[in-house]
Amino acid sequence: MFVSAVEKNYNYDNTDNNIFYSSIHLDIGGEVYQTESMRKHTKTYLEFFNFDELDYIPCEVCHSPAQDIHHIEARGMGGSKLKDYIGNLQAVCRPCHIKYGDKKQFKDMLIEIHINYMEKYGN
Repeated sequence: MFVSAVEKNYNYDNTDNNIFYSSIHLDIGGEVYQTESMRKHTKTYLEFFNFDELDYIPCEVCHSPAQDIHHIEARGMGGSKLKDYIGNLQAVCRPCHIKYGDKKQFKDMLIEIHINYMEKYGN
């Protein structure tokens, strides 16, 4: 049986707080199936803060519902997994991700917010 991944996309929909999943469409013998799996850095974040995927996860910056797990130190275009450690992972809402994410002038601010959040809420 021939299996090929025909499409991969990421679901950042926060309508049910069921966020942070990647979706893969597979073509198996002419039949197309969709699978979902939680991204590694998301699992790392949820486990550290003892969150369940259905919990309310606040943006660490503004406290509105988080929609992304941001890499404070960007993974780069190659998608390196070496930066998927808790000290580099921060839950943020989409507006904060757009406003502060991957911008050098806000990096120190994000690190300080994240360190305080880890100390207050981490395991």
